[in-house]
Amino acid sequence: MVDSPLRAKGRAMRRKLMGNAYADKLDKGLYTDPFMEKFAEITQEAIFGTVWTRPGLDLKTRTLICVISDTATGCTPELKLHIRFARNHGAPSRAESVRPVGRNALRLLRPTRSPHAWP
Repeated sequence: MVDSPLRAKGRAMRRKLMGNAYADKLDKGLYTDPFMEKFAEITQEAIFGTVWTRPGLDLKTRTLICVISDTATGCTPELKLHIRFARNHGAPSRAESVRPVGRNALRLLRPTRSPHAWP
């Protein structure tokens, strides 16, 4: 299969974010299934090739935004991955990777669908 230029760009960004060893592990395990290969193609083009390569934010900032977003929405599997991304791109310690979560803890714990939610 020949990669589109966008998918090739996405594959390179994906490797840059997660590191070669982790990307190889996923490629050799998870993405060998035909269904998952199609999923990989879509995510590598749409997410890694388009969203993650947009100009305007450095990778450290972008990954820390993902850490906060994952925490706010309860996306634990994604949080683990985005903490890995953050540590690979300038968040030098686990403490710095999760510090934004601590700063927003009270806000993140409030009910969001209640009519009595905090303003």
